[in-house]
Amino acid sequence: MFIVVFVTIVAKALLIMIGRNKREDTNLLVIWALIEATAVFTHSIHLILFVLIGVKFFYLKNDLQKNITAYFALWAILPFNYIVNFPLPSIPLLPVNYQRLALIIWILPILPAIYDEARSSGRKAIFDLPVLFLFCMAVVQSFSDTYSDGGFERTTISSIKSVMKFSLDIVIPYFLIVHWASSWARLKALFFAIMLSGLALSVFSIFEALTNWNIFRSMGLKGMGWVSGYAPYREFLRAKATFPESIAFGFYIIFSMGITIAVLFRTKQKILFKIFVIMLFLAAVFVTQSRGDYLAAAILLVAYTYYRVKPTTKFMLIVVMIVVIPVASYIYIQKSPAGPAINVEQVDEYGTLEYRKKLFVALLSLIPQHPFFGNSQFMAEPEMQALRQGQGIIDPVNTYLTMAVQQGLIALFFFLYLIFRAVRVGRQYVAYGYARNNGIWVHLGAAVAGVVIAIAAALANMSFYATIPPIFWFLMAIARSMQLNMKARSRFGSTNDEML
Repeated sequence: MFIVVFVTIVAKALLIMIGRNKREDTNLLVIWALIEATAVFTHSIHLILFVLIGVKFFYLKNDLQKNITAYFALWAILPFNYIVNFPLPSIPLLPVNYQRLALIIWILPILPAIYDEARSSGRKAIFDLPVLFLFCMAVVQSFSDTYSDGGFERTTISSIKSVMKFSLDIVIPYFLIVHWASSWARLKALFFAIMLSGLALSVFSIFEALTNWNIFRSMGLKGMGWVSGYAPYREFLRAKATFPESIAFGFYIIFSMGITIAVLFRTKQKILFKIFVIMLFLAAVFVTQSRGDYLAAAILLVAYTYYRVKPTTKFMLIVVMIVVIPVASYIYIQKSPAGPAINVEQVDEYGTLEYRKKLFVALLSLIPQHPFFGNSQFMAEPEMQALRQGQGIIDPVNTYLTMAVQQGLIALFFFLYLIFRAVRVGRQYVAYGYARNNGIWVHLGAAVAGVVIAIAAALANMSFYATIPPIFWFLMAIARSMQLNMKARSRFGSTNDEML
């Protein structure tokens, strides 16, 4: 419990250092500590449920902004793999974790008000063909997928539960952001909530790594697996915080770092403290010891810098990067992060380029068999079974190829379209900011475009499962809301930047 109190105090101190001393941030950190204490001392999901109800009744009430910012600020405070059957093990209606309970208690009651507000303002956010197609494909796949790598057979009941989990984890949060974030004030509140979460988890992960302490494992939360494990060839523990894997945790930190950049550098006040906060995010990425996350973090910073500078400066930046990238790549290859105790043959077979090359070839060979709508049973194919690792799993580690094989090229096209649309929205805000001589929109657009590009690059080196999809869809929802805000301003001919 000490570490939770320590993290909340440090997070609050950092917020004050950068000039943000808001009572709502303090309230959220207190709620964080309260929920964490309940989990640690009681190990009861039912008592966590009562705490969430109490927070809803006494603090959040029906205030839309309070409920939404609390949900996203506290989304990652408890491990995602702390899952129990609800309401009872003997009556397993739905596998729930803290994240799903928070959505049910805090968000579901206010959804009608959010929808009515969006409808009355003319905000048409439901019909979005790429999004609806991908969501429908996920539902179809839940009922068509009978192969399980875990050794159990999927039934109709399990398929219904899968759709329910998908709705709670992805569909509802996506449309929640798109419908509610209809102004810069609301978008900014959402961004600060995500920044609070990323900042606190960054502090937590650095403490975890430096002390070699499996914090959540030592808490002994019922039903949880290991949250972090030792890698014998590493200098210190690979930080995971509340996430199932280090890679997924780094993915979230990159997402929250990009969102933080969008609001942090609107002014030059206390610039050194703000740079220190970004260095803290980078330190959290470093302790994940994930090369893919390292690359994504570098891409975020480069893309953000590229988009926010004026066109005359971009050429100089490109020239510098042409020189720096080869030199940095050579140094990285010469100085591997692995120590002398690493089993090189095992890593070469299952963890590096040779194994990924085999996966790449196998996935490509399966695409022509079901090109348009994919094959949800592709993992059972001989080409994939031949690549089962020593741990007994098959991890394609490439979101795009996996989607092409599993859901088809049409789904992949729409998925890529969403990414390109999000980048285009960011660039539109940059152009608008320069036209209006308004740095807020320049930083916002550059940061969103940069984090989308970074996330897109990271997806080429990881599988799209567990906590990765919700984070991706949070980002797509933010970009979509920004696009709708820009369209609303153009439609009404408003000169009020607040509509953005």
